[in-house]
Amino acid sequence: GSFDLSSLKMNPVTSFGITFTEGLAAQWKGFATRCTSFEAAYGLSETHTCDTYTPHHAPRWGTQGVPVPGVTIRIVDPDTGADVPPGEIGEIVLTSPGTFKGYWNKPEATAATLRNGWVHTGDMGKLDADGYLTFIGRFKEMIKVSGYSVFPEEVETILIKHPAVAQAAVIAQPDAEKGEVVKAFIVRKPGTDVSVEALTAWSRDNMASYKAPRVVRFIDALPTTGAGKVLRRLLKDQ
Repeated sequence: GSFDLSSLKMNPVTSFGITFTEGLAAQWKGFATRCTSFEAAYGLSETHTCDTYTPHHAPRWGTQGVPVPGVTIRIVDPDTGADVPPGEIGEIVLTSPGTFKGYWNKPEATAATLRNGWVHTGDMGKLDADGYLTFIGRFKEMIKVSGYSVFPEEVETILIKHPAVAQAAVIAQPDAEKGEVVKAFIVRKPGTDVSVEALTAWSRDNMASYKAPRVVRFIDALPTTGAGKVLRRLLKDQ
């Protein structure tokens, strides 16, 4: 249908489940010319959901914005717990007045996650010099290719730049030589066609060779939650 959204002046729009790129923001602006677009914030159930926001006057595409007032975020070495310098990847840990008290009847899980008032998220990310957070991926979903760390989200963000790719999801596939390799599930855009060989070659040209998918499978739709978040665990059996 056709909709007139010209009356929207300051109606922030966010993206959940996928990275909100500048390209997507431009598409939305063409649809609702006076409506502001934002990157999605970062948050957890353990911290009452919203821990960062994107200042509308200074968005940084690909980041999740800066901590909301009252929230303190650190990036630490997951092995030592020491803070890492700005720009380096580590585990996201945070604290705020909204931090949960613990998991109901799960003292061991609580002790592993909540340490001295800090929530250890199990998420990997980085902070830039101005305090903008970039979510890299879940530590548990990290793929180890010949000793190199590959986060699914960073590969997916590149794959969806291909003109024939509508959606992409990446998981690990065991490999006798490399330990693990990248396996990609691709939903093609309607009316387009791309072969496994062509997409694999394009991937090698647009990302580090160890990050490029070694296995590609085309599917009609990705399994997602009601909020649109991809359920990678359901892809492991496909």
